[in-house]
Amino acid sequence: MNQYILSIEMSKTNYKIIKFKDDYIQIDLDKLKSGVVLPFDIYVKDLNIIKYLYNKGTIFPENAGDYLKKRGIRDIFILSKDLETYEDYLRNGYLNDSNLNKINLVSEKDYRYFKVQFHQINSSVFIPGTEIYFNLYLFEKTRIKILVKASKTEPYKIQEEALINTGEILINKNDLIYYQEYLDSVSNIQSDDSIKARIVKEASKIVVRELFDNPRSGEILTKTFDSVNKIINYIINNNETLYDLLNIKNHDYYTYTHSVNVSVLAIGLGIAMGLKKHEIDTLGFGAILHDIGKSLIPSEILNKRERLSDEEYMIMQTHVNKGEDILNCHRNIPEEAFIPVSQHHEKLSGKGYPRGLNGDKISLTGRITAIVDCYDALTTQRPYRKALTPFEALKIIEKESENYDYNILKNFILMLGNVKNYVCLK
Repeated sequence: MNQYILSIEMSKTNYKIIKFKDDYIQIDLDKLKSGVVLPFDIYVKDLNIIKYLYNKGTIFPENAGDYLKKRGIRDIFILSKDLETYEDYLRNGYLNDSNLNKINLVSEKDYRYFKVQFHQINSSVFIPGTEIYFNLYLFEKTRIKILVKASKTEPYKIQEEALINTGEILINKNDLIYYQEYLDSVSNIQSDDSIKARIVKEASKIVVRELFDNPRSGEILTKTFDSVNKIINYIINNNETLYDLLNIKNHDYYTYTHSVNVSVLAIGLGIAMGLKKHEIDTLGFGAILHDIGKSLIPSEILNKRERLSDEEYMIMQTHVNKGEDILNCHRNIPEEAFIPVSQHHEKLSGKGYPRGLNGDKISLTGRITAIVDCYDALTTQRPYRKALTPFEALKIIEKESENYDYNILKNFILMLGNVKNYVCLK
């Protein structure tokens, strides 16, 4: 989309308005936020031609501002019709509550924004009578709307009926710090083991999301390992805790939730198979990191709501090697914890990736992670297909007998069947 400049004039609001076929507004390059989805298209002036720089829905890259300045690019523009959105972006990161309902997630770009800007939570951790200081949002079908309004000056007292709904409860990612404060406060007063287990899982999701945002942080990696230890201790000390850690309706797929789910399932299966404590530790840690390479996959592929093209799928497959590269940056990760990352897409038949390993070349923890990863992916809803029931998912895995270890699968089915009849095998 190239359009030639016709004239330049100053606007009443001190923004530079550039006249093309449409009006453009010059904005401050230094005010673009690294790691945040752009809710508007960004243009750049090259001689007398205006060109796209970044499309709406793109995450503005780290250090992009410095890179553009080195190239001599300082003047960037948005369409004048996006001025209100730009001002909301400066205040809130993207949209404020007054125009939130304008988002219809039928749009691919808005869907990508939604996946990055919001955070999926399990509302069962909210205790009636306690107060929260952040908004809750409801995602239903293709719409997001405010469910609860709250702030530090106007807290909301939790009422059970407010959280009874058919949709998915979300918070803005900017409120994660307040959500963590709430989890800490409830954990200190809560004696119910089932709720405490869910709190541990919710806290783990926050940590994993932080790790995906900054995968080379040793500090966050340590926090991730601590989260895995808490999950292991809860499951070992109380078998029914596993049910509480699994009993969440995933209305949509989120990589951080999936990562924690896979770790929980792998830990539970490892315990059921009689693995030693140190083996369970490295299995759980490796399983929670199994998709860490997806932190380096472009958002337009990772959060695409339609099925990936063949080319996009090939890019997605590189997340395994990228994950290994990230782990290699951390010297204190046990070698055994690499295996779930490296082998969770390998198949006994040799038809997996990235190395096409077969048979005994795939380690036990790699085989375990492959099964629980596939199971959680099948039982989680995707935009292009509904979530399968546990029974349906297990039947699909069972049919691929040449790809998955049947003895491990049998133990997995028995484990799930023993968790408060979690799986109906009728």
